[in-house]
Amino acid sequence: MQQILVIDDEPALRALLRNFLEDEGYRVCLAHDGQQALSLFEQAQVDLIITDIFMPERDGLEVISTMRQRRPGLPIIAISGGGRMDKRDVLHIAKSLGASCVMPKPLELEDLRDAIRELLLQRQPQPPVQSHIAGRPTPE
Repeated sequence: MQQILVIDDEPALRALLRNFLEDEGYRVCLAHDGQQALSLFEQAQVDLIITDIFMPERDGLEVISTMRQRRPGLPIIAISGGGRMDKRDVLHIAKSLGASCVMPKPLELEDLRDAIRELLLQRQPQPPVQSHIAGRPTPE
C-alpha cells in the first residue's frame, strides 16, 4: 500500500485529506508544518507528498526544495490558498522549485485523486518493450 505524507497547518484540512486518501486506499501520515514533515520524511517511506506552502516553522517551498534534493524522483503536490500573495504566483514558484503538480485551494478532491493516481503511475517501473518481427526479437 502506498503512503502519502500530507503537510498542512490547518487541522480540518489534514483530517479531510486523511479520510479521503484512506478511503482511496492509501496509508497517510500527517505533519502540521515543514519541520515536522522533514522529521517524518526521515523515518517513513513515503511515495508522494502533498504540501501546503504557507506554514509555520519551515514553509512548503523549503520542504519542496529539501525533499527534491534528498529524493529527486519523489512526486510532490503543492497546494496553496495564496496567503498574502496571489496563489498563482506562489504555485508558480513551487513548480519552479520542483513540485510535480500544483493545485489551488480550495481543493477539488476528484482532481487531487486523479493527480495522485497519475503521479504514482508514472513512478511505477515499466517492463521493457521488445520488438518482434516474425517471432524474433529485433535489436534496439
